[in-house]
Amino acid sequence: MGQWVNAWQWRSEIALVRTALFLIGAPHSLEPSPEQHHFFFDRYLRLSHYHRQHGHTARATHLFAKARRHWIAFDPDDPPPAMAAVMPIPRPPIFTWAVATEGEQQRTRKVA
Repeated sequence: MGQWVNAWQWRSEIALVRTALFLIGAPHSLEPSPEQHHFFFDRYLRLSHYHRQHGHTARATHLFAKARRHWIAFDPDDPPPAMAAVMPIPRPPIFTWAVATEGEQQRTRKVA
């Protein structure tokens, strides 16, 4: 029963955000923000998995296509390539010769 409740919760969240977007946004500008695209992607993907688990493959495919459209609208670019050029040049190692010489005399301590 818990998964069934979650599916209705996801549907109601999608409807609520779409309604708020329609009521608050300007009539000619109904394009969601990147955060809203990410939200829609997450909810449509969850609903897609839910319908696929219950054997509704056509509905799952349709919801997955919607999720993919929102993912592309949210982040259409691939991540930038990793480059070592942005790392600073490392400093050369510093070697310390910490060896006592024979010429030094040891100080004698007075024991109390």
